[in-house]
Amino acid sequence: MKPKILITLLFAAIVVGGLIFAYREMSKERDAEKHREAPVVAESKIAKNEKGETILTLDAEAQQRIQIKTAPLIATNATQEIRVYGRVLDPSNLVEMMTEVESTRVTAGTSRQELERVKNLAENVSAKSLQAGEAAARRDGLATQAAQMKFQLAWGKTISDRKDLAQFAGTLVSLEQLLIRLELPPGEKLSAVPTSALIASLSGKENLPAQFLELAPKVDEQTQGSAFIFLTDGKSNTLAPGALVTGSLQNGVPTQGYVIPASAIVYHEGKPWIFVRTDAKNFVRRAIDLKFATENGWLVSGLSPKNEIVVNGAQMLLSEEGKSQLRTGD
Repeated sequence: MKPKILITLLFAAIVVGGLIFAYREMSKERDAEKHREAPVVAESKIAKNEKGETILTLDAEAQQRIQIKTAPLIATNATQEIRVYGRVLDPSNLVEMMTEVESTRVTAGTSRQELERVKNLAENVSAKSLQAGEAAARRDGLATQAAQMKFQLAWGKTISDRKDLAQFAGTLVSLEQLLIRLELPPGEKLSAVPTSALIASLSGKENLPAQFLELAPKVDEQTQGSAFIFLTDGKSNTLAPGALVTGSLQNGVPTQGYVIPASAIVYHEGKPWIFVRTDAKNFVRRAIDLKFATENGWLVSGLSPKNEIVVNGAQMLLSEEGKSQLRTGD
């Protein structure tokens, strides 16, 4: 056989071999792609219990494949804490309004004394003088009431009605004590009125305990959040009126529930859910009420200490539930 023919046949054999190899590799790739697109759990199925909750059934192999981990619930009492911002209040306005109230009280007292003097001399004074005295006493009394209400609207009843107001104002002016206004973000609420707070400057160097005085009588026009007034010791001289601060609010009322780690919570249709293991193969998707965040997760109520929840793989279970519904046409 001629050399040219041998070379041609050899080249053709190489080409055919390459095509066969390429075809086999493409077949392997298609099989791998099909495997990747296949459901993680081919044998999973869903059902509904008597409460209408979704039950997802997975065998042990499937649970191991998607690394399902569960943990028992432990009852706890947690106190809500929330980080907020605020500022040290300037007491100068408080002093001005307090002085105005006292000034009107003195004027009203003088008017009443003058009216009593005129009444005692009724036989020797004209009716016009008596009417003028009564009008002055009434006017000055109303001025006192107006000044007191204005003070209360600005600073709240707890502060404006203090018996030791003058002494209290003196401690604020000398910075022995500081009034702190802390504000919640708009729309956020506490489950109870806070009893105390920890105050720090924006640098975070302070950690001052503060006593709750009252709800702020006014909402800030810009922030629009609920606000609280606290009193703290100013002897450290690290904060001054107008300074911005951060605060950790504590309501002091322990709430009973279960702390759920964030990894256990999934969101479906805009609501939070967890998966509860009911037996070796079955998991129930259960709606939960998130009370508030804690250091280790969320405080949740409405569960049973007998429940064991999925703490790893919950999102995979939700995804598998959706795939099962598509496969069954539900």
